[in-house]
Amino acid sequence: MNGTRLIQRKKPIDDVSTQSRLAVHSILSQRHPDPDEVEKLSRYVCFEGYDAALQQGILSASETGRICDMLVARFANLTDPEILSGFLDWGIRSQFMLANRTDHPMGFPTLNCDETSLVDIIDLRLPLADLTSVELFTDGYFQTPDAVSIAAWEQSFALSEAEDFHKLHRFANVKGSTSREFADDRSVIVVDSINGIKAA
Repeated sequence: MNGTRLIQRKKPIDDVSTQSRLAVHSILSQRHPDPDEVEKLSRYVCFEGYDAALQQGILSASETGRICDMLVARFANLTDPEILSGFLDWGIRSQFMLANRTDHPMGFPTLNCDETSLVDIIDLRLPLADLTSVELFTDGYFQTPDAVSIAAWEQSFALSEAEDFHKLHRFANVKGSTSREFADDRSVIVVDSINGIKAA
Protein backbone atom coordinates (compact mmCIF):
# COMPACT_ATOMS: atom_id res chain seq x y z
CA MET A 1 0.00 0.00 0.00
CA ASN A 2 1.23 3.49 -0.97
CA GLY A 3 4.38 1.86 -2.31
CA THR A 4 5.81 1.51 1.20
CA ARG A 5 3.69 -0.76 3.40
CA LEU A 6 4.07 -4.46 2.64
CA ILE A 7 1.53 -6.99 3.89
CA GLN A 8 2.67 -10.51 3.09
CA ARG A 9 2.09 -13.83 4.81
CA LYS A 10 4.33 -16.81 4.12
CA LYS A 11 3.55 -20.45 4.87
CA PRO A 12 6.01 -22.42 7.06
CA ILE A 13 5.34 -25.44 4.84
CA ASP A 14 6.90 -23.52 1.93
CA ASP A 15 10.03 -22.92 4.01
CA VAL A 16 10.32 -26.68 4.53
CA SER A 17 9.90 -27.39 0.81
CA THR A 18 12.40 -24.68 -0.12
CA GLN A 19 15.09 -26.01 2.20
CA SER A 20 14.41 -29.51 0.89
CA ARG A 21 14.90 -28.34 -2.69
CA LEU A 22 18.15 -26.56 -1.82
CA ALA A 23 19.56 -29.72 -0.27
CA VAL A 24 18.41 -31.92 -3.15
CA HIS A 25 19.72 -29.44 -5.72
CA SER A 26 23.11 -29.37 -4.01
CA ILE A 27 23.44 -33.15 -4.30
CA LEU A 28 22.18 -33.43 -7.86
CA SER A 29 24.29 -30.53 -9.16
CA GLN A 30 27.38 -32.58 -8.34
CA ARG A 31 25.99 -35.48 -10.37
CA HIS A 32 24.58 -33.78 -13.47
CA PRO A 33 26.38 -31.14 -15.57
CA ASP A 34 23.18 -29.73 -17.13
CA PRO A 35 21.54 -27.09 -14.86
CA ASP A 36 18.16 -27.66 -16.52
CA GLU A 37 18.32 -31.37 -15.74
CA VAL A 38 19.27 -30.62 -12.14
CA GLU A 39 16.28 -28.29 -11.83
CA LYS A 40 13.95 -30.83 -13.44
CA LEU A 41 15.00 -33.58 -11.05
CA SER A 42 14.99 -31.28 -8.01
CA ARG A 43 11.43 -30.20 -8.77
CA TYR A 44 10.38 -33.81 -9.23
CA VAL A 45 11.81 -34.84 -5.87
CA CYS A 46 10.23 -31.92 -4.01
CA PHE A 47 6.82 -32.35 -5.62
CA GLU A 48 6.64 -36.15 -5.66
CA GLY A 49 8.56 -36.74 -2.42
CA TYR A 50 11.53 -38.73 -1.22
CA ASP A 51 9.70 -42.05 -1.61
CA ALA A 52 9.39 -41.39 -5.35
CA ALA A 53 13.02 -40.24 -5.53
CA LEU A 54 14.11 -43.58 -4.07
CA GLN A 55 11.87 -45.57 -6.40
CA GLN A 56 13.20 -43.71 -9.44
CA GLY A 57 16.82 -43.98 -8.31
CA ILE A 58 17.27 -40.21 -8.22
CA LEU A 59 18.55 -40.23 -4.63
CA SER A 60 19.85 -42.96 -2.34
CA ALA A 61 18.37 -43.87 1.03
CA SER A 62 21.41 -42.43 2.77
CA GLU A 63 20.99 -39.13 0.90
CA THR A 64 17.29 -38.75 1.69
CA GLY A 65 17.97 -39.80 5.28
CA ARG A 66 20.70 -37.19 5.64
CA ILE A 67 18.50 -34.43 4.20
CA CYS A 68 15.57 -35.48 6.36
CA ASP A 69 17.70 -35.42 9.52
CA MET A 70 18.96 -31.95 8.64
CA LEU A 71 15.47 -30.59 8.05
CA VAL A 72 14.04 -32.21 11.17
CA ALA A 73 16.71 -30.45 13.21
CA ARG A 74 16.21 -27.15 11.40
CA PHE A 75 12.43 -27.14 11.87
CA ALA A 76 12.32 -28.75 15.31
CA ASN A 77 10.22 -25.86 16.63
CA LEU A 78 7.65 -26.24 13.84
CA THR A 79 6.47 -29.82 14.19
CA ASP A 80 7.30 -33.37 15.26
CA PRO A 81 9.96 -35.33 13.33
CA GLU A 82 7.41 -37.94 12.21
CA ILE A 83 5.09 -35.33 10.72
CA LEU A 84 7.91 -33.51 8.93
CA SER A 85 9.52 -36.64 7.53
CA GLY A 86 6.11 -37.88 6.38
CA PHE A 87 5.56 -34.68 4.43
CA LEU A 88 9.01 -34.94 2.83
CA ASP A 89 8.38 -38.56 1.84
CA TRP A 90 5.09 -37.63 0.14
CA GLY A 91 6.20 -34.27 -1.26
CA ILE A 92 4.40 -31.05 -2.07
CA ARG A 93 1.67 -32.96 -3.91
CA SER A 94 0.38 -34.03 -0.50
CA GLN A 95 0.08 -30.57 1.02
CA PHE A 96 -3.55 -30.20 -0.09
CA MET A 97 -4.36 -32.39 2.91
CA LEU A 98 -3.09 -29.59 5.17
CA ALA A 99 -5.20 -26.84 3.59
CA ASN A 100 -7.28 -24.96 6.18
CA ARG A 101 -6.06 -27.32 8.92
CA THR A 102 -5.95 -25.11 12.01
CA ASP A 103 -5.26 -28.19 14.14
CA HIS A 104 -2.04 -29.04 12.28
CA PRO A 105 1.30 -27.25 12.82
CA MET A 106 1.94 -27.23 9.07
CA GLY A 107 -1.61 -26.26 8.10
CA PHE A 108 -2.27 -23.17 6.00
CA PRO A 109 -5.29 -21.12 4.92
CA THR A 110 -6.52 -21.25 1.35
CA LEU A 111 -9.61 -20.50 -0.73
CA ASN A 112 -10.92 -23.78 -2.10
CA CYS A 113 -13.99 -25.99 -1.69
CA ASP A 114 -13.42 -26.48 2.04
CA GLU A 115 -14.41 -24.23 4.89
CA THR A 116 -11.82 -21.46 4.85
CA SER A 117 -9.70 -20.91 7.93
CA LEU A 118 -9.27 -17.23 8.72
CA VAL A 119 -5.89 -17.63 10.44
CA ASP A 120 -3.91 -15.29 8.18
CA ILE A 121 -6.75 -13.07 6.98
CA ILE A 122 -6.17 -9.37 7.58
CA ASP A 123 -9.24 -7.13 7.57
CA LEU A 124 -8.48 -3.43 7.72
CA ARG A 125 -9.98 -0.07 6.83
CA LEU A 126 -8.10 3.05 5.81
CA PRO A 127 -9.29 6.57 5.06
CA LEU A 128 -9.43 6.95 1.29
CA ALA A 129 -7.53 10.22 1.59
CA ASP A 130 -4.58 8.33 3.07
CA LEU A 131 -4.45 5.73 0.30
CA THR A 132 -2.65 6.60 -2.93
CA SER A 133 -1.97 3.11 -4.28
CA VAL A 134 -2.57 -0.60 -3.76
CA GLU A 135 -0.51 -3.33 -5.42
CA LEU A 136 -1.57 -6.98 -5.40
CA PHE A 137 1.07 -9.45 -6.53
CA THR A 138 1.68 -13.20 -6.63
CA ASP A 139 4.77 -15.02 -5.41
CA GLY A 140 6.23 -15.15 -8.92
CA TYR A 141 7.72 -11.77 -8.04
CA PHE A 142 10.59 -12.31 -5.62
CA GLN A 143 11.06 -8.73 -4.48
CA THR A 144 9.05 -5.52 -4.42
CA PRO A 145 9.98 -2.51 -6.58
CA ASP A 146 10.78 1.02 -5.48
CA ALA A 147 8.12 2.59 -7.70
CA VAL A 148 4.39 2.00 -8.20
CA SER A 149 3.92 0.72 -11.76
CA ILE A 150 3.79 -2.46 -13.83
CA ALA A 151 7.11 -1.49 -15.41
CA ALA A 152 8.71 -1.20 -11.97
CA TRP A 153 7.49 -4.67 -11.04
CA GLU A 154 8.88 -6.13 -14.25
CA GLN A 155 12.21 -4.39 -13.71
CA SER A 156 12.31 -5.79 -10.18
CA PHE A 157 11.62 -9.25 -11.58
CA ALA A 158 14.42 -8.91 -14.13
CA LEU A 159 16.84 -7.89 -11.38
CA SER A 160 15.93 -10.90 -9.26
CA GLU A 161 16.44 -13.18 -12.27
CA ALA A 162 19.86 -11.68 -12.92
CA GLU A 163 20.95 -11.94 -9.29
CA ASP A 164 19.64 -15.41 -8.41
CA PHE A 165 18.54 -17.20 -11.57
CA HIS A 166 18.34 -20.65 -10.01
CA LYS A 167 16.65 -19.37 -6.80
CA LEU A 168 19.25 -20.88 -4.51
CA HIS A 169 20.46 -17.87 -2.58
CA ARG A 170 18.76 -14.54 -1.82
CA PHE A 171 15.53 -15.58 -3.54
CA ALA A 172 15.59 -19.25 -2.55
CA ASN A 173 12.36 -20.94 -3.57
CA VAL A 174 10.75 -24.31 -4.26
CA LYS A 175 11.49 -23.83 -7.97
CA GLY A 176 14.27 -22.21 -9.95
CA SER A 177 14.38 -20.78 -13.46
CA THR A 178 15.67 -22.75 -16.45
CA SER A 179 16.69 -21.94 -20.01
CA ARG A 180 13.07 -22.58 -21.07
CA GLU A 181 10.93 -21.14 -18.27
CA PHE A 182 10.92 -18.86 -15.26
CA ALA A 183 10.72 -20.27 -11.75
CA ASP A 184 7.05 -19.38 -11.36
CA ASP A 185 4.18 -17.61 -13.07
CA ARG A 186 3.56 -14.05 -11.93
CA SER A 187 0.69 -11.59 -11.82
CA VAL A 188 0.34 -8.07 -10.46
CA ILE A 189 -2.50 -5.55 -10.20
CA VAL A 190 -1.58 -1.92 -9.59
CA VAL A 191 -4.26 0.55 -8.49
CA ASP A 192 -3.18 4.14 -8.02
CA SER A 193 -5.04 7.41 -7.66
CA ILE A 194 -3.41 8.93 -10.75
CA ASN A 195 -3.28 6.17 -13.38
CA GLY A 196 -6.20 4.02 -12.26
CA ILE A 197 -6.06 0.22 -12.52
CA LYS A 198 -3.45 -1.72 -14.49
CA ALA A 199 -2.72 -5.44 -14.49
CA ALA A 200 -0.14 -7.83 -15.88
